[in-house]
Amino acid sequence: PVIRSSGVEKEAGHCVMRGQCEGRFGNTPCVYNGPALPLEKDVPLPNNMTTFDLLNKLCPDFIYDDDPHVCCSSKQLLAFQEQMEMVEALGFLRCPSCHQNF
Repeated sequence: PVIRSSGVEKEAGHCVMRGQCEGRFGNTPCVYNGPALPLEKDVPLPNNMTTFDLLNKLCPDFIYDDDPHVCCSSKQLLAFQEQMEMVEALGFLRCPSCHQNF
């Protein structure tokens, strides 16, 4: 297959996807061509966590200050957490470099 560029250039703080859209095979990231937006950080989640806590757990490199700007919604963070739980259940935690590549 031929992969074509969408014409979007890479730049700091610029997103090409955000949110979740219904796709043919389930949820997929929505196309979004715009700046990173402030994290919806006070959204309550299960286990007395907030989206800020979850982002810090899953992607600590994105926490530079108390107002991170990201290309994902709180719903996407929850979906990512579920996906990472499956990866961990498959034993990828035994291989730190494999786990980090996710």
